[in-house]
Amino acid sequence: MAIEFNKPSAKSSTSIGTRKSSGAPSAKKASADSGTASKAAASGGEQVAISGHAQRIQALEAQIKQIPEVDSARVEEIKNSIAEGRYEVNAESTAQKMLALEQSIHRLSDKE
Repeated sequence: MAIEFNKPSAKSSTSIGTRKSSGAPSAKKASADSGTASKAAASGGEQVAISGHAQRIQALEAQIKQIPEVDSARVEEIKNSIAEGRYEVNAESTAQKMLALEQSIHRLSDKE
């Protein structure tokens, strides 16, 4: 079974970066549990090659997983500023950022 990551096509059952080794029977499952560029499936010798782009995405995903979802120090800093009455909101800056976000969402929806 092949998976097309970029654009699924009903016509094709092969995926970019997947190739079968010559003379070996097809394996039903390819082994894909490590970050190496290619792995041979235990039952059939089928290989999956991961492109440099895909490897970079995997590395970035691993880095992102290491980053905490919440910056606890920043949250604590803001809490203290609010409690002490030092927190100020710049309404113009907030409005500009809201408009920029809305425009980027609109551009994304136009592409679909």
